Amino acid sequence: MAKFHFCTQLTTTPDKEIYVSDLPIEGDFVYQGRTPIRLTEKIGEGGEGTVYKTNESDNIVAKIYSKKKLTSHKQSKIEKIIAAGLSIDGVCFPMKHLYNFKGVFVGYLMPKAEGEKLGTSVFHGEKGMTKFFDSWKRSDLVTLAITILSTIKKIHDLGILIGDINGLNILVKSPTEVYFVDTDSFQINEYPCPVGTSDFTAPEIQGKDYKYFLRSVGNENFAIAVLLFKLLMFGESPYAQQGGSDIAHNISTGDFSFPFKGKGNNKMPKGDWGCFWSHLPDKLREIFYRTFKKGETMYDERMRPGVEVWLKELSIYLRQLNDGTLKKIDIESVKLFPKTDFNPNKPKYISFKDRCSSQAERRLIEKEISLWKSQKFLYFQKVVNSVGDSTNVRELKTFLSELSVLLNVYVTNMNITDRAVSDKYAHLSNNDVFYREKMFILAYMGDSQLTHRASTFKELAEIYDYPLAQYIVNLHKEKLIDGCQFSGLFFPGQLSFIVDHLLKY
Repeated sequence: MAKFHFCTQLTTTPDKEIYVSDLPIEGDFVYQGRTPIRLTEKIGEGGEGTVYKTNESDNIVAKIYSKKKLTSHKQSKIEKIIAAGLSIDGVCFPMKHLYNFKGVFVGYLMPKAEGEKLGTSVFHGEKGMTKFFDSWKRSDLVTLAITILSTIKKIHDLGILIGDINGLNILVKSPTEVYFVDTDSFQINEYPCPVGTSDFTAPEIQGKDYKYFLRSVGNENFAIAVLLFKLLMFGESPYAQQGGSDIAHNISTGDFSFPFKGKGNNKMPKGDWGCFWSHLPDKLREIFYRTFKKGETMYDERMRPGVEVWLKELSIYLRQLNDGTLKKIDIESVKLFPKTDFNPNKPKYISFKDRCSSQAERRLIEKEISLWKSQKFLYFQKVVNSVGDSTNVRELKTFLSELSVLLNVYVTNMNITDRAVSDKYAHLSNNDVFYREKMFILAYMGDSQLTHRASTFKELAEIYDYPLAQYIVNLHKEKLIDGCQFSGLFFPGQLSFIVDHLLKY
């Protein structure tokens, strides 16, 4: 697969319109060399041409240009793409030339794109998400951003700039499957991307005719930042504001309205946008602010963050969503559409180790927690060949459910419980991945005087590093978790509650 290079000098070859007298339509044949290909069904139409299904393959479609839309530059660019044999998953590069029956170039074959346009789905907020992606979580949205940026990086690695980045040229099938279309407009070598969208156009090139200059990497990085902002903010532009000028003017002046660390112009749009913004990670908001606000460190064309910077921060964001870190800090931040502004003074979920009275106690508990996590990691890796998948979750919840069932038996008949526990756990091996937990159950059932049950439960809760542990000892009765007065429950009820809630935190 050949590579291109980023140019600074525009081609001097005149861009002339190619006259086509006979354009093929649905049902007609076009030709790839001497091979006839039938245009079987029209599936899309745009400003430049029409896309058809073909009898070539279910996964291959044809783009046929409209009259006056085919130029010498475009034909030359397409020839270079086809000759280079470009292939990136999800990028619909031209594959083969197509000619009409007179032998005149009229279009090309390309991979079929699937999914919904980003601009008419995700960018339409709750309505768009409900209609097209109603089962998505916040982690899916971040995964989508990573997928899109990873694809853009592959395009850049070939020495190609997209140019006209916008929400209508990217189709979304799932968080991990996207398609880039209109690739014939990409900027390749000395051939410019002749089209653009003002909302995604960098301040230094606002108002210019796209046909007569080559975009820089810095220009592209601005468009990428806008795309990412609109994706995480469900279509809102970073330069939208109340009582201000239009988007293009605000871009030109660097008038960014979303605040950071108390700095802002007090023109942030009304509605849920401020709420969505407040729950983004601090580092992402800082990079957006420094990129979009005139005078900040990343505002200059040469200083804008590239794909790698965004991928690093989004990967951290996704990990913190998946491992529960963000939920402990800011429970609203894991929701797809948070409805309240982030309040830094609001009580957070705190693990028991964070309430330790001394560093020595904390180190001891952290050691136990680390040991437990290490044991479970190795166990799940060995048994299910994976960590963090649904099998892992089922294993843990099955064990906890087992404990809950055993302990609930004692409410009606302690002797039955003793026998059940003895049968299950009397002959334990310390190689058992749940050895510590099962020993806890034996100790619990053997404590007929109830003298050590609270302390053994506290010990188990600490090992699990579970936020509910702080509610076990010396806390006020009015404290609630998920609407439940946890400290008011009997022990079996507490354990049942943990079975249902442990893996959420």
